[in-house]
Amino acid sequence: MQRNAALWITGAFRTSLTGGVEALAGLPPINLLLRRLSDQADYRFATLTPTNPVRAFLSRFNCGTIAPHPSLSIQTMSEPEIFCTSGTLFESDTNVLALTETLLPMNPLSRPGISRSDADKELKQRTKHLDKLRDKISENIGTYYAGTDASLPLSGRYQAIAASILFSGGVERWRARHVAGKVTAPDAELYAIRSAIVNATSRDDCTDIFIFTDSMASAR
Repeated sequence: MQRNAALWITGAFRTSLTGGVEALAGLPPINLLLRRLSDQADYRFATLTPTNPVRAFLSRFNCGTIAPHPSLSIQTMSEPEIFCTSGTLFESDTNVLALTETLLPMNPLSRPGISRSDADKELKQRTKHLDKLRDKISENIGTYYAGTDASLPLSGRYQAIAASILFSGGVERWRARHVAGKVTAPDAELYAIRSAIVNATSRDDCTDIFIFTDSMASAR
């Protein structure tokens, strides 16, 4: 499972190895991942409503207002049967008694994990910050700012592409796409950065340069 995740991440960051390495470093070991999934199951178990049908299979401490199932409930099982039986339901029925946090049923804040809306919020904040930085740079006379990126082909038969675009005073001054050859992702990113810097420094009124790139390793 982790191998498939690593292949997917490195494929998504083909032109930005820094982001790919950071994402891979954030993958937890499989035992910790399973432990987290188990903890999340316990917390979701604790948020069941008192009338949830699942409670019919639980012990008398967690059955709520539901009548126990006549043949499948933990309450109807003998001690040897309980001792020989294992599973998610049994584990959660025991672990939920050890939870110290008070959880409200159906409360979005009590649901483990990251909400889908969090990604949009982070993207809006990042976009707002970059727009503010761009406007501040555009006010300075003689300041050029460039955006660079590179694209590597999925097949080894094709060559990498390096792209650059240059602005000054909020106006586009130059843009170009270059064939970088059969090179690695950092080399293609470095070629795009070099292209933008060379074009900016060739202008007589250029006093400062700002580069926007997603490859910090190549920028350094």
